[in-house]
Amino acid sequence: MAPIHVLLVTGYLGAGKTTLLNHLLALPEVLSRRPVLLVNEFGSLGIDRQLLRPGDHAVFEINKGSLFCICTKTSFLEALATIAGRADVGLLIIEATGVSETRDIEAFLDEPTLAGRFRLQANVCVVDATGFVKVAAFLKAAVSQVRAADGLVVNKADLAAEADVHQVRQLLQHLNPEAPQLVTRQGQVPADFLDRLDHRRSREEALSAAPAPLAAVSIRNDRTANREALADAIRTLGDRLLRLKGHVRFPEGLRFIEVAAERYTERKALPEARGTAFVAITWAVPRHEVQAAFARAFPSP
Repeated sequence: MAPIHVLLVTGYLGAGKTTLLNHLLALPEVLSRRPVLLVNEFGSLGIDRQLLRPGDHAVFEINKGSLFCICTKTSFLEALATIAGRADVGLLIIEATGVSETRDIEAFLDEPTLAGRFRLQANVCVVDATGFVKVAAFLKAAVSQVRAADGLVVNKADLAAEADVHQVRQLLQHLNPEAPQLVTRQGQVPADFLDRLDHRRSREEALSAAPAPLAAVSIRNDRTANREALADAIRTLGDRLLRLKGHVRFPEGLRFIEVAAERYTERKALPEARGTAFVAITWAVPRHEVQAAFARAFPSP
């Protein structure tokens, strides 16, 4: 059997990977290749799957941790084995968590049980034009993703000043001069940009665990949030709160909230939502402090 082509979508937390994925799932050029999705989240609630565009494509989900964490290897290989056994798959799209390491994914594809069944066509890294310069200074995974990429998508350009977009592009050129760049908004990537990419294998050794200061805390309860207390928890964590995503029950009802690059957004709840359930990803904050900060936002009745 011919190998299944793999499109790997990486990028730091909140860069817009799921938005790009939903854009691709609306393109006839992609749908004609009979895609299957493998989505990984650094957290236990499986929120990204709820955000995906519905369709005929199958979706496999791993939410035990990051793809660079050894705890996910078994689940990842099991999913790949299942996909490899299907006759209706022409393209596998992997959406990696925002703190993943590309070289680990390549190692998984090389496992003897999967030899010859997959071919990594391209690794596309999504970069947040509004926040990458800041996170690149302290989060190694964000830089590693850029260096390993075959193509770089500078997303959210409409939310950043022209000078900031230029600065990001210069930094990306320094980190990975071989990768073509595309500046866009809302993940609007044309299929021909992906078709022009050629995969270059990473030369770095695989990792076996997440960096120690990184943690994902899942918050789930049936209480109503105090808006002021929730905002105070977010302010208190500040730039140590790398990402927050999920549903919160406010007095007026459920809302879907996100924090990325210290920017808070809020919108209508997804149909599947039943109560407060969100994931907070933090850097250099003890887990109990994160839990305590958000516990104060949900007072007992």
